[in-house]
Amino acid sequence: MEIYDEYRLLDGLGFFTRYFTIARHLYRMAEELPKPNDERLPEYRDTALESLEQQLYSPAPIYPDVEIVKLARSLSFLRDRLGPNHPDVKQVLGSRTPLEVAQKLIEGTKLGDVDFRKQLGDNKAILAKSSDDPDDAARRLDRRARPGVAQTI
Repeated sequence: MEIYDEYRLLDGLGFFTRYFTIARHLYRMAEELPKPNDERLPEYRDTALESLEQQLYSPAPIYPDVEIVKLARSLSFLRDRLGPNHPDVKQVLGSRTPLEVAQKLIEGTKLGDVDFRKQLGDNKAILAKSSDDPDDAARRLDRRARPGVAQTI
């Protein structure tokens, strides 16, 4: 499989839920914002931050039942495309089904709470230690996805 396909799957397509997108952006903000502006990934540069923060801290409702279905389907797609023996698939699914993992992640997250998201966004040290499942998944997978990010820019 080409590097780009694997990157796309690990960077969101295989984790299609607003919660993962939020967690990934919060984690990457903590990593990117300490860097000089011109060394950051484009979506974390000063010119893009206001728009990104509006998305992250939007009070628009997130519907957990819908997110479970979306995540379960995308995890199935991830497993089917990369194969059940791929190290990242094993790490995410273990011996559980995509639906079991999706239910655990979505039902266990606090990322639906805007105040919680703001707390994480404001305190990067908390985010680095967060055990909220989508945060933890985003942090672990980001190391694998980052080389793909660099190659697609």
